Amino acid sequence: MMTLYPTYQAIFGADAPSDEEGIPSADREVQPDEDEIQYEVVRRDPERDRRRERGNAALKAEAKSKRHMLTHVPKNPYCDVCTKAKMYKPPGYSKGGSSMVEAKKFGDHITDDYLIAKSDPEAGIDGDRVALVIKDVATDFRYVYPAGRRDTSNTTLAMKHFVHDLEKVGIFYSDNAPEIVAAMRAMKIRHQISRDYISTSNAIAERAVRSTLEGNRANLLQAGLHHGYWPYAARHWCIMHDSAPDGTGRDTPWKLRFGTDFEGPLIPFGCKVDYRTGPRKKPKKQMKFEPTTEPGVFLGYVIHPGFHWRKDEEGICSSFVKTNQ
Repeated sequence: MMTLYPTYQAIFGADAPSDEEGIPSADREVQPDEDEIQYEVVRRDPERDRRRERGNAALKAEAKSKRHMLTHVPKNPYCDVCTKAKMYKPPGYSKGGSSMVEAKKFGDHITDDYLIAKSDPEAGIDGDRVALVIKDVATDFRYVYPAGRRDTSNTTLAMKHFVHDLEKVGIFYSDNAPEIVAAMRAMKIRHQISRDYISTSNAIAERAVRSTLEGNRANLLQAGLHHGYWPYAARHWCIMHDSAPDGTGRDTPWKLRFGTDFEGPLIPFGCKVDYRTGPRKKPKKQMKFEPTTEPGVFLGYVIHPGFHWRKDEEGICSSFVKTNQ
């Protein structure tokens, strides 16, 4: 744990953010005007052309703004990070399953799913190979829990961190993974299981996993950090999704759940920061009149159970950073 003094100087390929506030919500995409291509047989409207040009110019400016750099949502066609990190095949749509469970307040409907690393080289720098993504449907509040293995113990600890002791869970919806079933039984939470082999019946959880994966990729690509930092990138993206305004004036998931805004500074992942190490970690060769801070890389926030933030951030000395270069 360390005290950080952000300089907002992006490194390893990240541009310095602007002073804009807010980001759009995570499950939308912004696309250019569909009428961008005009054929000769269509009479061009000068006013429409001007509006289209202004709209495209706004998208291009948004692609380089601070609020977009925090989460890279919605997907911006003029953002190089978005186009590289979020390319998928055209989706198919269907209804049913978890989307039919009613939710009006936090805890009414919570869902989760696991994100799994495919091979040893994809493991995090701390040995994490899986990550449990938990989402509250009513508030869109979510968080991710990297771990070395998917088992009942890690699943239970994640749920106890996500849900405060005084908060009640109405329905927990997931697939029939043994570790999730055992954890819900141990915690005495009402558990509804999705249908086997039908991904659309648990579509909300799977879409949350996809959004988290996209945000993770965007964070790593923007910062230029090695993929081994993916657990930190994933946790950072979830906090930004929960706490950063989306520019529409709507309350953030953090405020919908807790009634107040997140008190921490909103810092893009991988930014260069100056941090104070404290007397115990002070370099032995440091001169008395040298600065009391060291340059480092911002990796996220230390979030305690119940989502208490005690003004602690995570970072690493820039001399120890592993990059993709």
